[in-house]
Amino acid sequence: ILDTRQEVDSWRRTLPKNMRDAIRKARGRVATFGGADIAVSTGADLPAAYEQFVALEASGWKGTQGTAILQQPAWCGLLGHYLEVTSSAQIRSLHVGGRIAASQLSVIVGRTLVLLKVAYDEQLAHLSPGNLLIANLAEECCENPAIDRIDCTVWQDWHQRWGMMREPTFELLAFNHRSIRGAAVGATWNARRILIRQ
Repeated sequence: ILDTRQEVDSWRRTLPKNMRDAIRKARGRVATFGGADIAVSTGADLPAAYEQFVALEASGWKGTQGTAILQQPAWCGLLGHYLEVTSSAQIRSLHVGGRIAASQLSVIVGRTLVLLKVAYDEQLAHLSPGNLLIANLAEECCENPAIDRIDCTVWQDWHQRWGMMREPTFELLAFNHRSIRGAAVGATWNARRILIRQ
């Protein structure tokens, strides 16, 4: 979670000096390539932006490992449909020299911007496009009084560099005892837990 109920300058001061320097240097490198443009797609623009996102994600290591959204057709279609019908959905894309360099899928729930997925062009990694897009997102959320925080939904090592904090998470496993299969799996699960304790 990144608390955005603060001024942009206040948030920047919470970043480690090397992170502030890295963002400044990345902005300088991108400027030598003609600068960057950030597009925020919503509404009718979402389907095209989503296609760009899934293609970008599949072009990198996730595509090589077979874990990209594009390689999971049912999940790809479901997520795309969800974004299209969710009024607060947005896809933010960073373009460098007319080429998509990084992209983020997000929705706003209450006063929280939920960052669902991120992707970047690994061939442009030397420009740190993912960092530039995260920095821009944090700055915009700090300036938006309607957004109190950014929720990244998972914890990655790089989150700490951005001043993010972990919130407690919990796991619940429930079985449908109204179905024969659910009752059988639930009974097996509970018996297994009892045997493990002994």
